[in-house]
Amino acid sequence: MNIMEMTKFRRVCVTGSVYVLFLYFLITEESKLDRTFYFITDSIKSNLWKELPFCYVLNHNEFKFRNKIFTIIWRQYVGLFKWRFLKKADFYGLDYYWFIPYKGRLSYIEDAPEIFKISSLPNKSPDRCAKYWAQKNRITKTIINFFCGPYYMNYVASSKKIHKIYKTNPNDDASWLNKEKCIDIDIQKLWTESSDMKKQWILDHFSINNTDVNIINKRRIIIFTQQFCDDKYISEDEHYEIYKKIISKYPLNMILIKTHPRDTFKYEKYFESIPVFRKIVPSQLLFCLGAKIEIAATISSSAVRDLPATVKVDWYENEISEKLVRILGHQSYKL
Repeated sequence: MNIMEMTKFRRVCVTGSVYVLFLYFLITEESKLDRTFYFITDSIKSNLWKELPFCYVLNHNEFKFRNKIFTIIWRQYVGLFKWRFLKKADFYGLDYYWFIPYKGRLSYIEDAPEIFKISSLPNKSPDRCAKYWAQKNRITKTIINFFCGPYYMNYVASSKKIHKIYKTNPNDDASWLNKEKCIDIDIQKLWTESSDMKKQWILDHFSINNTDVNIINKRRIIIFTQQFCDDKYISEDEHYEIYKKIISKYPLNMILIKTHPRDTFKYEKYFESIPVFRKIVPSQLLFCLGAKIEIAATISSSAVRDLPATVKVDWYENEISEKLVRILGHQSYKL
């Protein structure tokens, strides 16, 4: 990318999830989607970034992101020399990747439906960040902000540098939230009002085709899985038994399994008659495409928090497995 190409960027999208990326696509004018510079983390296990014209993938395994001193040096270097356009660009997306050289104003896009309620749960308390800064004097704070940026050790959308806050639930709130900066958005409305060209642009970037749409629209029950086995909380056999128990409660010919992006369990091997949708797309996009889901079942996936009111949500929570309770506790996900 040459200097002339880089100077044209006035928008930067920062994300580690397809959900945030989808919301950014919806709130952005079609003409600006291809003129955005995208910072995407390797937590998105997808080739999605290959479809974006200007994109940098942040690989957490690279040394510069595993050593704070080198991370700070890299942050200063790219901000001053490699990507100088960042100084004047408007940022959209997430605010907790402190090592990205944020220079312009940032419009925060919720990381999940009801993220502020989730972030207010006892085990997610922002007190840790408050205590961190309470122990620093003014000079130390100034030095840290200079080298690490204005979003280092700040809780979700709590920095004074935040320009706007995009969220999908008007009732989603937190004690630190600046309501004057909040913009409530309706995903279905934004999708309906998008041009056919913009809709196709979004579908192409998520690699959704007519075959996918037909499979989605024929099913009435969707099971949102999670990566308990991949995270080593339970064995493969235990993972199988958990989902066997959930699946047994519904007619097989009505079920669609939608896997978590990091879930690699072979559902196809154990549940041969049930289609498994592995493409990494936000669940909300499925409903924009006309999915006629009546029941959404999950243990604790946040994907069910922003579904149409007509969808019945069956929460199984950690109580579905004694081992999950021992490891993860009795945390309730019904907010």
